[in-house]
Amino acid sequence: MEQPTDPPPADPGVKHYTMGGVRVEFPFKPYQAQIQMMAKIVQALKGGKNALLESPTGSGKSLAILCAALAWKDYEKDRLSKEWAAYSELCNKEADAQKAKEAEAAVQSALKLIEEARALQQGRMPSPPVPTKRPEPPSDRENSAGHDDDDFREVPLPRKFRRVNHSDTPHPVVVIDDETPPQTERDLPPPPQRAKVPKIYVGSRTHKQLSQLIKELKSNTRYRPKTSVLGSRDQYCINPKIIAAKDTTEACNIAVDKKSCIYKHNMRKLAYHSALRDSPIFDIEDLCQLGKKTKGCPYFAAQKVAEVADVVFCPYNYIIDPTVRRSLDINIKDSIIVLDEAHNIEDAARQAASYETAESDLKIIIVELEQILRNNSKHKGTIATEDELVEAHRVLHYLVEAIQQWLAKAESYSVGYEEKVKIWSGPDLLKELASMSITEHNFINSIKPKYDLAVKHAEEVRKKELQKEDQGGGFDDDMGYGMDDMQDGDDLANEEQSKKKRRKRAYMSLKSIQTLGGLMVVLGYLFDPEHNYAEDYRMALLKNISHDRTMSKESQWTYKVAFWCLNPGIIFRDISEAAHSVILTSGTLSPMNTFASELETEFPIRLEANHVIDRSQVWISSLSSGPSHVPYVGTWSNLNTWAYQDAVGDALCNIANIIPYGVLCFMPSYSSLDKMLERWKNTGVYKKLAKKKYIFREPNGHKSKEVFEVLLKSYYQRIQEVENGIHDASDNPENEDNEKDGALLFAVYRGKVSEGIDFTDNNCRAVVSLGIPFPNYKDQLVELKRDYNSQRKKRGDLVLDGHDWYRAQAFRAMNQALGRCIRHSRDWGAVILLESRLAHAQNKSQLSKWVRPLCIDRTDFNSAMMDLTLFSEQQQQRQP
Repeated sequence: MEQPTDPPPADPGVKHYTMGGVRVEFPFKPYQAQIQMMAKIVQALKGGKNALLESPTGSGKSLAILCAALAWKDYEKDRLSKEWAAYSELCNKEADAQKAKEAEAAVQSALKLIEEARALQQGRMPSPPVPTKRPEPPSDRENSAGHDDDDFREVPLPRKFRRVNHSDTPHPVVVIDDETPPQTERDLPPPPQRAKVPKIYVGSRTHKQLSQLIKELKSNTRYRPKTSVLGSRDQYCINPKIIAAKDTTEACNIAVDKKSCIYKHNMRKLAYHSALRDSPIFDIEDLCQLGKKTKGCPYFAAQKVAEVADVVFCPYNYIIDPTVRRSLDINIKDSIIVLDEAHNIEDAARQAASYETAESDLKIIIVELEQILRNNSKHKGTIATEDELVEAHRVLHYLVEAIQQWLAKAESYSVGYEEKVKIWSGPDLLKELASMSITEHNFINSIKPKYDLAVKHAEEVRKKELQKEDQGGGFDDDMGYGMDDMQDGDDLANEEQSKKKRRKRAYMSLKSIQTLGGLMVVLGYLFDPEHNYAEDYRMALLKNISHDRTMSKESQWTYKVAFWCLNPGIIFRDISEAAHSVILTSGTLSPMNTFASELETEFPIRLEANHVIDRSQVWISSLSSGPSHVPYVGTWSNLNTWAYQDAVGDALCNIANIIPYGVLCFMPSYSSLDKMLERWKNTGVYKKLAKKKYIFREPNGHKSKEVFEVLLKSYYQRIQEVENGIHDASDNPENEDNEKDGALLFAVYRGKVSEGIDFTDNNCRAVVSLGIPFPNYKDQLVELKRDYNSQRKKRGDLVLDGHDWYRAQAFRAMNQALGRCIRHSRDWGAVILLESRLAHAQNKSQLSKWVRPLCIDRTDFNSAMMDLTLFSEQQQQRQP
């Protein structure tokens, strides 16, 4: 691993810092962590290498990332400009020198020929032999044959030179012919290796995190690159009919196919609007507001702007997932990829290389392809003949129908009362595919080419229709599905009802292209002739009972086929090989040793930065037992015991009485959280907590985003009320609210609260963590992944074995939750770890670098609470 020397501490009066020859403009005096981060980024970009950079939450890493990357972009643009200018000047000099050399040679050659011609005319030289390489014109031979007695006839010269006689010129004038061969490329110096500055893709996990990055760029820097923000239809759609539909994406696809969306029609009005030129940095909200004014679609306009943008912001699955990249036309070749909050990148890469589809979706595609085959004479394309297009859609119809029939017939075994599953791997997986006629030969020579042809045909027809719209052709209400179909999309799952809809579909819908596109990605890896990726996959048949179906026993079962990728390196290696540099950053990348092995990518440049706060501003301890000496061992079996639940409740009551304002408490799962709350309500612990804090519970993962936003807003509001001395007596008739000094938010590891939510200052003065959040051991995918890694480790592959991988997943989730505390250099807070296993060196070493040296192992609970009380009082006195 390369270890560049760190730059000297920044002068507080200067806002320019030179790092590795790159001048970085920074709006404030940077923290040491920011200096280290910028230096590492510059080093990675200059060398075209990958970097793994961990900097604690609150250390200003977002601003450091943007300033360093954009400074290098300016540096590279200037370097390339100078390089090409020097190359152009050198070429001109070479060309001038070559021309002068050729002119001199031509003059000397002409003079020699003139002298020879004179000598011949005066009889002083014998006639030279007739050239054999370039025969004389027939007319010359005929003329010379008729004058054998002319001893002084002119000898014909090569065509390269022609004689021109002028009456006032005493000697022949020689003219150089145009057939002089041009200068070859071998005579020129080699051009610079790069013709343009790489585009920068900045990805993060959520759009909220992206909004924070864009706000930093717009508000705190002088850099003004042309930007675009790629987002989903849920964020961008402004069409009222589509917004009201059950499935925004499906509704949009239908409207685009039907050409019934006026906003899509006016997309270019928005994409080329002068406001985007005048203010090149914009967020999703900015584009939506402008879209409403122009009646233009922000979703498609953002994609259009991205084609020419310097920096493209997007959720990182847009970059990781090859299907999404293709659908959005994202080209990562030689680009710079910065993925912030990248601690979940391994999971994202595995998911991107995986594929699941339900039988109901396959039936919809079958019906659609049947419609296309019935209407094969509609919208003929120029890329293929009618017979070729019919054959392409027929092959896809056979493929989808074969999978659908296999789903209904394949055997499975029960794993639960309402669930059945069967798994295939390696040779068995390929054998099962072969039973559906899906083989390497058929995929490479038929299935994939036919899919590509069908997609090209659909794109060609859509392009022609778009051109027709631009020429004032309006919308064609006869194509595809109508807007009414958005409200009854479930009917399409019924094959017989769908067949009654005699639509004039002549090409594949966007949804069908995307659904089959995911299958093509997986099959492409499985049948890659250069790799044995079949060993990295598991194919699963999944059967579940859906309670939304009819009461018929037969119709209750729903079917899915899944291809689960267990090796994220399959996806990520392609990305790292294509890009100029890949930079992964997060506040919690630790433990870092899994990334290179899991992603099969070298990260020669690494950083684990220290926190920007002083040691006195944070109190971190792991407690081995509670006030009643019950050990804090948060295993699955202990979580369900009353003794453990009571010990945790006693600890929280103590902490709630000591720490003012906001407290976050993380638990392993929603089920364990609900059991705790139920126990505490029965024992009176909940009432004690509610007397001191307003209590909130993070909504389950399936709840809507709006429900979570409402809860979070209410939590912040309660903290603010306490800060302002406002108490709501209506909540408690006995006016016990006067005793409340904050709020307590119960959350789960890997949940919404632990990911990128800003709990600044009083919103979080303490984080309490329970147990170590190991993934569910009995989860089918977790079990498969553990076994897969262990098998590879036994074969000698450079990967973590299953046990180490399992531990890494637990501590990465834990570190992410602990990062909710301390958001800036003046902040303060406590981190209380209720887990005795953290006293073991092996476990403590898995914590983030900023936590490890500050964490004190304590066995005496009461002594720890006295120390925590002293810390809290000192910080409140220090607080302005």
